[in-house]
Amino acid sequence: LIAPNLVVTAGHCLETNLDCMAMRLVFDYYYTSDGVLADVTADSVYKCVDFIRELYDDASGKRDYAVIRLDRDVVGDREPVEVSTSASDVSVDDLYDMIGFPSGLPAKILSN
Repeated sequence: LIAPNLVVTAGHCLETNLDCMAMRLVFDYYYTSDGVLADVTADSVYKCVDFIRELYDDASGKRDYAVIRLDRDVVGDREPVEVSTSASDVSVDDLYDMIGFPSGLPAKILSN
């Protein structure tokens, strides 16, 4: 979440407007314990209404990302994060956490 109604994801997740129309972004989709999913309410489900996509290209140096506009502002205790546009803000030695939802699975967390 980078603004009240904008999220960033991998650009290869979306190719066409039809992909956007079929996409749902779901917050709170994770396991609370072995085999037990958290409750997901209608307030946690958002539709993609528009997107800007940029795929990685070695020749141009473009990166693989998409900015998705949601059908409404995200509610709850979520705050947008600041996105850095400068490579100098990160170092090869920096530690990071990554949360993904591969192929629609519940949250997968990678911590370094």
